[in-house]
Amino acid sequence: RWLSRVWTLVQEYLEQPEKTIPEGARQAIRRSIHGMIKKMTEDLESNDYNTAIAAAMSATNDLYKLKTKHFGRDETWQSALTALVACIAPFAPHIADELWQQLGHSTSVQKDSWPQHDEKYLTTDEITIAIQVNGKLRGEVQVPSGATEEQVVKAAKADDKVHTHLTDSTIRKTIYVPGRLVNIVG
Repeated sequence: RWLSRVWTLVQEYLEQPEKTIPEGARQAIRRSIHGMIKKMTEDLESNDYNTAIAAAMSATNDLYKLKTKHFGRDETWQSALTALVACIAPFAPHIADELWQQLGHSTSVQKDSWPQHDEKYLTTDEITIAIQVNGKLRGEVQVPSGATEEQVVKAAKADDKVHTHLTDSTIRKTIYVPGRLVNIVG
């Protein structure tokens, strides 16, 4: 089924008109694909084939989600699908070769080089922090990736869902796990 989804995705892309994709969507596509390339490269080098395939499946799911909003013939989609096809080639060589040809390459996918990931696409500008009140999950907040503990706690307290749970009690302490969560104890 997964290979069928990859096939369908490429066919739908080939039928799309030229379209300029917004920068936010481009970043999401690149983040997904470069994450897949990095994971698959590491997994293949350590002979972890199941997790390598799982990374390709996850990237395929991400691309399906992204295509619902911003889909069209664009350099970003072209390179993403080319990388996806190249990465599945060791596991499904015949379908990968056919899709490779359809994406405009004249040689076999087996003769071209393995895609390289770029670390700059793997970093995010914002991170999601879980917010707990007395140990119970009450919400999430988006903060810049370099935010300090003070900034994260301030954003957590300002969240509407969290604020309703804080109105009846005084805050005794806050526990901050960098990049993961804030627990406000009242």
